[in-house]
Amino acid sequence: MSVTTPNQSVELLITELAAARRQVAALEAQLAGRATGPRSAAELLETAVAHSPIVLWCSDCEGRFTLSEGRGLEPLGLKPGQAVGLSAFDLYADYPDVIASLKQALRGKEVIARVDLGGLVYESWTAPLRDASGEMIGLIGVATDITARVKAEAAEVQYRTRFQRVFERSAAGIMLTDFETGRLIDVNPSLCQLLEQDRESMLGKTTVEIGFWIDADQRKSVLSSAEKIRTAPFNRHRLRTATGQTRIVECRGDAIDFNGQACLLTVVHDVTATHRYAEMLRRSRRRLRMLTRFAPVGIFRCTESGKIVDSNRQLAHMWHLDARAIIGQEWWCFVSPDDRDVIAAQWHHAVLHSAPFAAEFRVETAASEQRWFFAQADAPGKAGGLVVTATDITARKNGEQALQQLNEELEARVAQRTSLLVNMNQTLEEQIYERRKAADELAASNEKWRSLVQNAPDLILLVNRKYEITFLNHTQVRPELEVTDIEGNSVFDFVFPEFHDLVRNDLHRVFTQGESVSHEVAGPNQTGDRLWFQSHIAPVWHDGAVVAATVVCRDVTRQRQAADELKQKQDLLTHVARVSMVGEMTAAIAHELFQPLMAISNYVGGCIIRLQRNEPTTIEVLETLQEAVDEAHRASEIIRRMRQFLQHNELKQERVPVRELFSDVQKLSEPAIRRGRVLFQIELPGPNVIVDVDRIQIVQVLLNLVLNAIESLEESADPSRKIRVVSACPEPGWLEMMVEDNGPGLPNDLGDHIFDAFVTTKKNGLGLGLSISRSIVEGHGGTMRASRNGDHGASFVLRLPMRNAE
Repeated sequence: MSVTTPNQSVELLITELAAARRQVAALEAQLAGRATGPRSAAELLETAVAHSPIVLWCSDCEGRFTLSEGRGLEPLGLKPGQAVGLSAFDLYADYPDVIASLKQALRGKEVIARVDLGGLVYESWTAPLRDASGEMIGLIGVATDITARVKAEAAEVQYRTRFQRVFERSAAGIMLTDFETGRLIDVNPSLCQLLEQDRESMLGKTTVEIGFWIDADQRKSVLSSAEKIRTAPFNRHRLRTATGQTRIVECRGDAIDFNGQACLLTVVHDVTATHRYAEMLRRSRRRLRMLTRFAPVGIFRCTESGKIVDSNRQLAHMWHLDARAIIGQEWWCFVSPDDRDVIAAQWHHAVLHSAPFAAEFRVETAASEQRWFFAQADAPGKAGGLVVTATDITARKNGEQALQQLNEELEARVAQRTSLLVNMNQTLEEQIYERRKAADELAASNEKWRSLVQNAPDLILLVNRKYEITFLNHTQVRPELEVTDIEGNSVFDFVFPEFHDLVRNDLHRVFTQGESVSHEVAGPNQTGDRLWFQSHIAPVWHDGAVVAATVVCRDVTRQRQAADELKQKQDLLTHVARVSMVGEMTAAIAHELFQPLMAISNYVGGCIIRLQRNEPTTIEVLETLQEAVDEAHRASEIIRRMRQFLQHNELKQERVPVRELFSDVQKLSEPAIRRGRVLFQIELPGPNVIVDVDRIQIVQVLLNLVLNAIESLEESADPSRKIRVVSACPEPGWLEMMVEDNGPGLPNDLGDHIFDAFVTTKKNGLGLGLSISRSIVEGHGGTMRASRNGDHGASFVLRLPMRNAE
């Protein structure tokens, strides 16, 4: 459905008013001969409003209508002037959009909006009404009934959606081509599958080029009628697919105009299987004729009146008659006189009601032998006559007589078993007694469960589909209230407003999807303080539908407070670790600052000497001063990075490129890298890899690993000291960052205990760096592991969830 902007709403309103003016002009022309004098502008406006689908209204500052005119009132069930004196806030209390527009206008704003009044859609313009002094004395508004237009727009969207769905999902191939050239404009998936070609390779080509027609002349001959009657008749021909398979297709085309272009819409049906089945049907009919001729049952074809048209040889053989003698006779005339009238009546009844026919009868053969036959036929009334089969069932009838004797013997045995049933009835009564006893025990068990629920420490609620509490087991969390004070109230009365959306969405999932959900919410206690509850919501089913929800609430206020205190202490410990880390880097930082400061001293000293000699200022002096400024900026940047790293900020996750994380670590560790004469290498998987992390904390983890590696390399006898910082994406959605060195490695007996608190391989270390680092990574939803690199070095791997940049 299209959305009308405020500017479009104004344009539509102007259009409606212009139409009203034209109607006024027409009315003036019609009444010019009868009017006794010129009509006033008010009369003309009144006439225009009365004949236009608009509502013209005014109200005072309290919202009471002082004017209500226009034909647009009719769909609302109102007459002109009927709403005068009524309050708009009362009349439209059930429509929040109308109330909001009135309130904005009363605040002095001009409002243009589209409102829905119970299925009727109006374009509404509302503005303050002011007197000559500019003081607001009420409101004025015009509302235009656009219901028909909105429905038409929706119908058009629905039609386009249905056409696109039919085009895409049709089992038949559909193509849209230029009528003159035959070039393809669009094709659906079914045609692509039929021709075994993809859509992109087909578009723009002619139907001859894709192999649909053998040549252009064949297409012209088929479309000759389409130029006259706008429709190409059904045409069946063979074509060859892209893989060389032969297909038989039947197509029909209609000439249409598409975006002002003469086009042909062609529907193509693959009738290869139909053609094959038709051939199979012809062969099947030949086999049927052979089967009829040599079948072991009698088969004959007759009219609805019962006269035999033809028959197979077996029928004359079974009835001991001449095959030529039975043609033209009513077939029941060969039935035994005892059954003849009944069979004829059954046949006529089947013909009259177009029902299938089936009957058993006797036939007396020429050898005075009486044999039983079973005849059956499909529903009479079908074209081509009725086919009747006659099967000799004499042997079956003899078997039925023998079966009758057996039934009589069985009845005697049933009488003997009756006495046994009496005994079984007594046994059944005893079982009923046992079941009643079990029912009593079940009732006692239910009472135990009821007691368990009532005395459970957790709060158990039952909530209906209106979000009202219909049951709770106790009020221990709100001792000032009784159970009756809570039952019947909304669950939202007992949680803080910021959790209303969470509770509403979870209950909606339970009621509509039958899911079980869990969440934590906060509600007030009797003093208004915040209590935290861990809630689990599960559906209650009845007759396949969710009729209510059970809510089990556990008071976790103390656990939540303890968790908050623990997090504060962990954040403080993390900050202390950063401070300690910088302390370990003090010597390297001092050395890094010493170089730019000495350079500044030398540059400035040289300039002072030149100035003392009264030498003129040259480009060489300016360059020397600029070099001193650059060295000062270098020292300032080192100090700025250290201050930023030492800031104690709250956890703040943001989208950070991995290359920026590695760059921060390299800049912070650069003094220690130079002092330790270490080769530092960075390897990235790509420029657009992004992770959601707290930048300072992840840099702290990586910097701690790099400093540990530098310190371990100081103990290595290998002069080629090297540290690699590598990132990779082993699987979608995850990023791994590895810090690897070629130092002495990790002790074999530590294993995963290297991350435990107060476990260290340093002489003066506290054993907290790796423990804090692992806590930071796990707080980001990731993992951290360590391993030895053979005989030399160690590797530490961080695994974090990531997000790819678009």
